[in-house]
Amino acid sequence: MKYISVFMLIFSIIISGCATTPEPTPSSTPEPTTCSEVDDPCVEVIFKEDRCIYHGPSVLPEGTAYIQFHNQRDERARMGVWNLMEGKTIQGFQEMVGDEPSSAHHNPPWVTGMGTASIAGPGRIILRRENYLPGIYVLDCFMEDPYQLWFGGGFTVE
Repeated sequence: MKYISVFMLIFSIIISGCATTPEPTPSSTPEPTTCSEVDDPCVEVIFKEDRCIYHGPSVLPEGTAYIQFHNQRDERARMGVWNLMEGKTIQGFQEMVGDEPSSAHHNPPWVTGMGTASIAGPGRIILRRENYLPGIYVLDCFMEDPYQLWFGGGFTVE
């Protein structure tokens, strides 16, 4: 019995010495999900009931900024970010949208640039990170079926 105990002790020492130590994995920092988690400028767009609400400054510095889209509706929705051509205004875009919800499917030719939409399910929050160049940007919220659009707000990048 004594020999078995000694053998087991030696065997466990040999096995533990041969075991490989796993490589340390780099700690990954989770991606931010809300404005409160980022240091760069961040604006919020909330889509609830029949309103698209913009919370943020009217002027942002050129460079990286975030837009947080919070869909508080009971169905999937989208938020569009659009760049206006020089000489066009946020008010002009709002007048183009007209009565809300608007059924205007196509933006006029003076709306260019970003033109990307974030899709959020009911109750979801989407955080977009973009590099903004100088110009005027507008945001809208819209549904697809049937198509309906609400003006959200806008900002100038200097």
